Amino acid sequence: MKLAILLAAVVGCGGKRGPDVTQHVPAVAASEVLAVTSAPGAAPPLVVIVDDAGKLAIGAAETWSELATFDASSAKPIDVDQLDKLMRQAEALGWKPQEVRDHAGKPLAAAASSDDPLRADNDTSGGAGTAMKLDEGMWGKHRLPRVQRVNAAGGFGNLGFSRAPHDYPERQASIVGEVVDDHRLKPVQSALVLASPHAKATAMIAAIGATRGAIAVAHAGKLAALRLQFLRDPMVDDRLPPWLELRVSAGKLELEDVPDAPIALPAKPDTATLKAALATAFARRGLDPMAAIDVLVSPDLDAQGLVDLLVVLDLAGARAIGLGSMPVGPELGLRGHRIRHTTIGLLALDGNLDQQSVRRLLAAEPAVVACYTTALATKPELAGHVDAKFAIDAKGATRAIEVYGVDDDLDRCVAAHVKQLGFARGPATVTVQYFLNPDYLQ
Repeated sequence: MKLAILLAAVVGCGGKRGPDVTQHVPAVAASEVLAVTSAPGAAPPLVVIVDDAGKLAIGAAETWSELATFDASSAKPIDVDQLDKLMRQAEALGWKPQEVRDHAGKPLAAAASSDDPLRADNDTSGGAGTAMKLDEGMWGKHRLPRVQRVNAAGGFGNLGFSRAPHDYPERQASIVGEVVDDHRLKPVQSALVLASPHAKATAMIAAIGATRGAIAVAHAGKLAALRLQFLRDPMVDDRLPPWLELRVSAGKLELEDVPDAPIALPAKPDTATLKAALATAFARRGLDPMAAIDVLVSPDLDAQGLVDLLVVLDLAGARAIGLGSMPVGPELGLRGHRIRHTTIGLLALDGNLDQQSVRRLLAAEPAVVACYTTALATKPELAGHVDAKFAIDAKGATRAIEVYGVDDDLDRCVAAHVKQLGFARGPATVTVQYFLNPDYLQ
């Protein structure tokens, strides 16, 4: 599904006339406008203005044709947090754009009514309530203490498990938009973001995030909207690597299937160049072509630069696009290279252990994993499994410790940690076997 900007041909000059706003939004070339724009909706949307300084104001138009000469003096100033709250209440109460504008600056209701479909106890909107339910319900079982999960599975047996490393990069895209194939934004797209071409791209993204509004562009005196359909509070499934990231600044562009070595691109790539780079990155990690491509912007990029890249992405075949800010500091350091980490699993357990002993085994994992992690720091060429087998006798002591691995120092480290373990007395000897496996973060 191409990221095409939906053709929103706005004709005529009805309504109160103001300055030609098409001169104050990012422009799209004649050769691209039909491919990447959407058709106007049945009703004109709320207008969100982002000025050169990144300040926001909201207004409303009576008709689509009026948008081309929208009178910005009627817009009301608002900050991004207020706008986000206002839009949530407007969606809950079904306000029209004029009503949203009129409520700007007024106190908002403290809570929704009992029949409000956006309430957390009846939430189908994908908002906070839904997220909480998913967190506590469908996904909650994955956050149970592992002892409970083990018990639910009927004991350890041959159950394997792995520990997520702490050095995973975190996804920075705050919103995701889907490219609409039929060039028609759905009614939920209730706002149109008119950003100055010179406004910071980060300010435009903030306005989109607060409203899930369409991105206004212009061509030949007509106003249009990119055919990116943003949804409020989308569920982002792929929070674990890998994912595709386009990091863009005023003079630099690089594509990375995070985490890996980035692909350097021209600051203003043509469609063929970007399409080829995307194909390489998708294939390198076996990613679903439907997966979103995160566009992360630096503070020096302006709105026109962001729109230019979104247009090329659409033409290059992108089907979904995330937007966010460029990672910095330690988070940026987790990019640009493959990350090696170690997983630990319980290969076999012959016998029965009480819960206290199970907890003791789990508590020992970090120290055992650290043996391999430490070894990799000085011997990065190490690869392969390390198997550690030992017995827990009836007195709770570990004995018959055997470690088979890829490095003598590593084996001794694992054996030393196993030897220090102490367990509760039991009716019989129990045999435990661990395995350690280093791998690149996939």
